[in-house]
Amino acid sequence: MHSLREYIAAPLVVLTVAVICIPATPLIGFRAVSLVLLLLVSILPLRFGRGPVLISAVIAALSWDFLYIPPLYTFTIGHFEDVMMLGVFVVVAIVSGILTGRIREKELSVIAKEQRTAALFALTKDLSLAHSQYEVISTAVANIKRFFDADVVVYLGEPDGDMPPRPHPASTWQPDQEEAKAAAWSYWNEKTAGRTTPHLPSSQATYLPMSGPRYPLGVVGVRLNSITHTAFGRDSLLENFIAQIGIASERELLNDVHKNTLLLEESERLTKTLFNSLSHELRTPIAAILGSSEQLLRASAETNDAVVQAHVGEVHREAERLNRLISNLLDMSRLEAGRVRPRTDWCDVGDIFRAVEKELHDDLAGRSLTLDVQPDLPLARLDFGLTQQALINLVHNACVHTPLGTPIIATAALKDETFILIIADRGPGIPAKDLPRVFEKFYRSEGAMPGGTGLGLTIAKGFIEAQRGSLSVLNRTEGGAEFVIAFPLEQQGVSH
Repeated sequence: MHSLREYIAAPLVVLTVAVICIPATPLIGFRAVSLVLLLLVSILPLRFGRGPVLISAVIAALSWDFLYIPPLYTFTIGHFEDVMMLGVFVVVAIVSGILTGRIREKELSVIAKEQRTAALFALTKDLSLAHSQYEVISTAVANIKRFFDADVVVYLGEPDGDMPPRPHPASTWQPDQEEAKAAAWSYWNEKTAGRTTPHLPSSQATYLPMSGPRYPLGVVGVRLNSITHTAFGRDSLLENFIAQIGIASERELLNDVHKNTLLLEESERLTKTLFNSLSHELRTPIAAILGSSEQLLRASAETNDAVVQAHVGEVHREAERLNRLISNLLDMSRLEAGRVRPRTDWCDVGDIFRAVEKELHDDLAGRSLTLDVQPDLPLARLDFGLTQQALINLVHNACVHTPLGTPIIATAALKDETFILIIADRGPGIPAKDLPRVFEKFYRSEGAMPGGTGLGLTIAKGFIEAQRGSLSVLNRTEGGAEFVIAFPLEQQGVSH
């Protein structure tokens, strides 16, 4: 769209030249003046737009008629050949102006496209050299300011997907509350808002969103300083800018996520390495403490020294508890590393229960463990060690969380083509809100007895599932908790 200044300037140039040529008319003739004016109209498109040039062509024809064609200073034409010449002048002037204007517009279009290409190339090059999110935004702001003569504000999305209350530090202006509302609308709706748009058009700036794969990456606000800025395809160029900035920002975001992931993996690897090293190193002194305390217990029993026996017994019990804790931690690390490989063989479930009872002899002191094994129960194809350890953890859990004297029932049966192993107690049971989480790592119910780590049930479930079985828990109607292990018959075979 041409400015009013062009519509005034172009006709003034024509009138000025027409007046200047009056003294030269006796020498060159009034028809030669038409050629001068025609030449002028032909070169006007080099500076002015098509509209001002067309008006100038008409004014040039009227000026020539009024000032030069006899009778002078009227629009009356005395000779027919002058009428024809004036008509040809008008047609040639208009056609010449239009054609020259089209050539000029194409030239400007080519120049504008070259400028667009150069601007996008410069932006892409600068963004490719950025090595952080901050550098990407700083580069983007600098390029928008340079190519659009505009103030720029950027809001980058936070890791949780929310929009930050304050703009990025690289922004060149600070929006007020109303402008921030327009930016927020654009961010959450992922649509352009603000000036020259249907959404919040009273804003000072135009806000364009940077869309990401899961949530908006951010929003860019552009406030033009030059109201008459008429760069060819400005809006589409700005959209291309925002698209390139969004790609670069997403690239750096993914790079940051990748770096953090590598750091976490390396940290976890070092932690596990250190943990495994310490755990294995602790096994040796604990084994020594257990062996020595057992010998001291036997020696104190022979000498009937009750004081020494009490102290040594306490040391032995605590050493056993520490040994169980380290074993659980090592088992947990094996499960998380995927290094648990079941070695299945035909097993008598009754033998597994009796091995558990023997292992937990001290824990079962003061309470009874009832073994209920179905008669003629066939052999099961299981990993004896993993199943035993899982049952040890379940029975030990029942001993820890039930009062002294509470009976524990271990049941083995074959039901509906499934081996069922049950560890049940008659304690207070498990609160309903804790049932879905009892197998979570390090989870402990409120009011649980001190001393545990919250790993026993997690390890038990891991060992059972490693054998393609399942472990579940429920509260018994008559009171207490019941842990149910199930091994589908078709997955492991049966032997009599």
